[in-house]
Amino acid sequence: MTSSDQRLEKLLVAGPERIGYETPLWTCPRVAHLIDEEFNVRYHKAMSGKFWLALGWSPQRPEGRARERNEEQILNWKKNVWPALKKKRAEKVDPETGAILRTIESNRFVTGVTWVDGELWHGTWEGDDSDVRRIDPQTGEVLERLEMPAGVGVSGLESDGGDRFFCGGGASGKVRAVRRPKRGAAAGQTR
Repeated sequence: MTSSDQRLEKLLVAGPERIGYETPLWTCPRVAHLIDEEFNVRYHKAMSGKFWLALGWSPQRPEGRARERNEEQILNWKKNVWPALKKKRAEKVDPETGAILRTIESNRFVTGVTWVDGELWHGTWEGDDSDVRRIDPQTGEVLERLEMPAGVGVSGLESDGGDRFFCGGGASGKVRAVRRPKRGAAAGQTR
């Protein structure tokens, strides 16, 4: 290994943050930039990968996990929230302990729950059938139903705090806006 190779390896070990990059990931363009800055030699970015291999390094991919990740909250979600979503019910879960405080049964998979103006709404989806429902939080009775067209799924549900719901469209990758009926409007209407 030449002295230049040793110097390059030390620079690579020091990380790309040392030359102003925000993340600790080396890429071919970054290595080419490093060689240009430190050795005053320009290489095409594709060529810089050959230096990694010559030094015995191999391309690596980041793990794809956020630094801010809270493993305890993720474990609680996986253990308590996700199983409830896979079932045909909505469960109120204590965020501190994960204990189930209340369960509301449904005849379809519950894909999202939101509160707006003191009303409990949840999205459901099974097969080609999907809807957004206003639910009595005490009895679980369906008070109002906004049917989606056949094949239009509701995956997740949020409210803008006003008259609109936003719901994912499953595999379509679309987000849909659904107008919440004004009190007294005919149930089952979608706009």
